[in-house]
Amino acid sequence: MHPSVQRLNIGILTVSALGIALSLAQPLPARAATITLDDGATCEGSFSGRNGNGICVFSSVSPGNPYNYYRGQVRNGLPNGSGIFVYQNNDRYEGPVRNGLPNGRGMYLFANGDRYEGGFVNGKFSGQGTLTYQDGGRYVGTFRNGEFSGRGNLSMPNGMSYSGPIREGQPHGKGTMRFGGSTYSGDFYLGQVNGQGTLVNAEGIRCQGVFFNSLLSGKGTCTYPPGNPFRSYTGELRGGQPHGKGVMVYSNGKRFSGEFRGGQPVNPQ
Repeated sequence: MHPSVQRLNIGILTVSALGIALSLAQPLPARAATITLDDGATCEGSFSGRNGNGICVFSSVSPGNPYNYYRGQVRNGLPNGSGIFVYQNNDRYEGPVRNGLPNGRGMYLFANGDRYEGGFVNGKFSGQGTLTYQDGGRYVGTFRNGEFSGRGNLSMPNGMSYSGPIREGQPHGKGTMRFGGSTYSGDFYLGQVNGQGTLVNAEGIRCQGVFFNSLLSGKGTCTYPPGNPFRSYTGELRGGQPHGKGVMVYSNGKRFSGEFRGGQPVNPQ
């Protein structure tokens, strides 16, 4: 609390009185003590008034409190400065703390072994950061309110990866996804392939067009690499290959117009 200064109806403040006032304004030296924080946690450590360093236990506080205990600096009756939070679920945070919450650039270790290093705002992942999963997956990019948001690069142990814009934790906008030897570059909408894009599969077949979902169905034109019996295809697609009605041009110039299933013409003549 900031001390208020009252105007007294006295003409002169003597030197001795001023000296007493200044001495009283000096902070008391830190000493071993027990204090109670504003949120009800009990702290033991070295304190001068409501400031100092110690260990604060939250276990007796309401069940809605996420923390088990806090070790670190306390200012004005709240965790402030640098410290460690251990959560009720055994997650752990280490780094700067402001007004009782992680704020700044710190480290968050999940109980399952996942690890986040980066920015925090009011206890949530925010700004630039890296989330490393215990199974080998990894996300590097921006966060907002605890979610992937902005732009980032996600890679998973199964070989799938995504690079591009993200909204509400999902691919959203023009990005690139690699999976199973194939690469799709184009539009995403809240996690789904949706819009203009290009798909190149492991065999080098390249299809451009409009894709409507993550089954890669839609309409477009495909070109085939040298040595393939087909030269080009225009028509409906499913699973990123000819499926439905379309027109195929063979490498020898022959054309087939009709039905396709799984990339192959049905009853070609």
